[in-house]
Amino acid sequence: MQFKIFNVPVLDPEPAMEEMNKFFRTNNKVLSVHREFVHGEQGLFWSFCVEYIDNGGFTLAYAKKETDYKEVLDDKTFAVFSRLRNVRKKIAQEDGTPVYSVCKNEELAEMAKLPDLTVANLRKVKGFGEKKIERYATRLQSYFAMLDDLCLSAEKQREQGCPF
Repeated sequence: MQFKIFNVPVLDPEPAMEEMNKFFRTNNKVLSVHREFVHGEQGLFWSFCVEYIDNGGFTLAYAKKETDYKEVLDDKTFAVFSRLRNVRKKIAQEDGTPVYSVCKNEELAEMAKLPDLTVANLRKVKGFGEKKIERYATRLQSYFAMLDDLCLSAEKQREQGCPF
């Protein structure tokens, strides 16, 4: 177990904050952080005492940037993706599981690009293996078809002047 102290001045804190943040991005296991506001000869500053276990110098990679599928997918594919998210949510609620256990956004985006949701096409989606096909394929297909029918019906109603 080791200790590292960071003093962050109230005026011009950026350099000290960057040093502290760089330390926290390492793979060191932080056990505790104690902070104290200090008024001393050096002026006003925050003092942080970090108790940690050294990792041997390895650094964590930055967190994976979340994909904005509205930017990545064309409008038509994004509309399908959005409907698939609703279907995934319904399935997850029925099963009492988190939505990501049904399928991840990356898998939904690949499904949205498929010409249709056949089992053969679902097999082509990376991460959507036999177990997921067995558990979810039938419901994905039927709920998506129902939602698609509702959307088409609503679109026709709008075309005919229905305000809803």
